[in-house]
Amino acid sequence: DWITINPDQSIIVSGRSDSTLNRMGVRMGSADIYAVIDQIPDIADSLVIGVEQPDGGYHMPLFIVPADGATVDDDLCARITSAVRTQLSPRHVPDAVVEIASVPRTRTGKRLEVPVKRILQGIPVDEVANTGTLSNPEMLNWFAHYAQAMKDRQPAPPPQQLLSPLVGERVVHRITTDPAVRDVTDVGFRLVESAPGVTESEVRAATEPDLVSGPA
Repeated sequence: DWITINPDQSIIVSGRSDSTLNRMGVRMGSADIYAVIDQIPDIADSLVIGVEQPDGGYHMPLFIVPADGATVDDDLCARITSAVRTQLSPRHVPDAVVEIASVPRTRTGKRLEVPVKRILQGIPVDEVANTGTLSNPEMLNWFAHYAQAMKDRQPAPPPQQLLSPLVGERVVHRITTDPAVRDVTDVGFRLVESAPGVTESEVRAATEPDLVSGPA
């Protein structure tokens, strides 16, 4: 953890060194960004990542989930910029504001800042996180495609698009185990990994006997 000891001997804890936002030598914890962003009614959730780049640069995108009925447009981006600039630091204004479908989290609700950071640095998804412990593992595939798009200087993938893993990675299927459950983001599902190219119906057929006994 990064900490700052002030002259009056008080201590500021900035958080983990690998998730602290370091812009031009000024460190700030991601919680400081969230405290500001959470005050904007049109944003339901957010994830800020600081990425050290191979050429020595530093890229800090802000990924946001818009609230119901809200639109990620120039007006919202301007409000985000103004809020961060005036309430925190001009140096920590995000380099980009990107809409996403959901923030990747553990089952206990913790944001996956470090795994997403490593994905944006080019590390494969299956090397950064145990997908079985996540509430929405499919989002990590989205970030892998986003990283590739940035590398190729292409637009970000659509926020609602569920993307398959890049070549060589494992596929995570969310298989419903309770026919009465329609929202598999909550309960009544299990996660099953397969090689790329295997469809969900094929996975279900292969695991159906196990699914009868209930979720893993």
